[in-house]
Amino acid sequence: MVAIENKIPIFRRGNILDKEVLDNMRETPYEYYSLSYDKYSDGVICGIETYTENEILYITPGVIKYNNFYYKIKEKLKIEIPVEDGDYILKIKFLPPAEVEKGKYEKYSMEIQFMSNYKCQNNEMELVRIKRREGAEIRNPSIFTGIDKEYNIVNEIYKPASTSSGSSFSKKLLKMYAERVFDEKEMESLDEVFCSMVLNDSVSRDLLNSYIKRKIREECSQADNQKIYEYLREIYNNMKNSRFIKNNNIKKKNLMMVE
Repeated sequence: MVAIENKIPIFRRGNILDKEVLDNMRETPYEYYSLSYDKYSDGVICGIETYTENEILYITPGVIKYNNFYYKIKEKLKIEIPVEDGDYILKIKFLPPAEVEKGKYEKYSMEIQFMSNYKCQNNEMELVRIKRREGAEIRNPSIFTGIDKEYNIVNEIYKPASTSSGSSFSKKLLKMYAERVFDEKEMESLDEVFCSMVLNDSVSRDLLNSYIKRKIREECSQADNQKIYEYLREIYNNMKNSRFIKNNNIKKKNLMMVE
């Protein structure tokens, strides 16, 4: 388990503004977060990407919104992946805030650990799922399809992204979808616009819903991330393969010679 603490200075009569308090205010601009992301849903604001190397799961620095507070992970985290066979979920557990150091700070803490229970409580948030099976190393996904079915793969499908119009699909997986569509598929103008916006980090939940509805006529405003993934996979599979293929980083048109 990894424990993370975020401490906020408490301004009340008699408290002293020492160097530690001022440094904390400078390094953690909570007022900026609250002004910029006040209308955003709970979930990942930025960063918090996961990947595996040598049976270790890494979490990059970033910011997570939960219950109107902005939890900051300042340094890259390392978490050991369980070695026994099983289905695991990496959860963040948010602890109740508490005053510390004689009322000098209010502490907001979270604990990050792998668990075997897929159900998240009200004070928990999922980051990753892994179906561990003996005989293979844990690996990062390389293609968009099959992430939810494969064993020994880092699955971010259920990690919530925070947007101005509600909790949304993993930004990392959306970018993987957009990159695969650009590289492999024949696109309509709608696909080009949507995928370009994905790669520029400017896709809200409303825009994602509209894209899916236009492509396959499915209403998904209430859909969870697993269902969103299935819709995007269906859209991807329905697209025609590109007439261009990559060969030594040069795109060549498929040709047929007739004599």
